[in-house]
Amino acid sequence: QYIFMGTADTHSRLHKDPGGLEISIAPITGKKECVLVHRDDSHCLYHLTASLDAIDLQRFPLLSQARVYKTVIKPGEILLMPNGTYHQCRNLTPCLSYSRFHLDAVNLFPFVMSLS
Repeated sequence: QYIFMGTADTHSRLHKDPGGLEISIAPITGKKECVLVHRDDSHCLYHLTASLDAIDLQRFPLLSQARVYKTVIKPGEILLMPNGTYHQCRNLTPCLSYSRFHLDAVNLFPFVMSLS
């Protein structure tokens, strides 16, 4: 369980959280933009750890084939990301949000595999 707090424009780079667990993000105050890349499209990411905001598609042409989803979440909403989802987040306003990892029957096997 984590509490994230930041000013407007606080952001993370594109990443995948280790451990094989689902992740939920719930803003308590403020708005947060989340960009998600389907976990089955990791081969299109070229091991990027940069932001997806200004990617050169001439240099990284497979990115155009990745399934990318963008959403804005606000208080009262919860974003649930399946294990292995690549994501980046940016606060659109000053934001305080709650995040936690989930272990259940759906992701038990990926979690156990991450331990080895």
